[in-house]
Amino acid sequence: MGALEDSPKFVRVKVAPEEITRGRRDAGRILGRTLPIGQGEIDAYLEVGLEPPTE
Repeated sequence: MGALEDSPKFVRVKVAPEEITRGRRDAGRILGRTLPIGQGEIDAYLEVGLEPPTE
């Protein structure tokens, strides 16, 4: 199975950094654990000039 980037149907959509954080926290609540902050989330915050979350 190939990577999603190889598919012509795959389109990367810009998402607000707050949405990324909300999604990570919601997924953590569902799983019952804290998920780490990913580099993509940090980069999204820095790109718009905001301070990345610390938890």
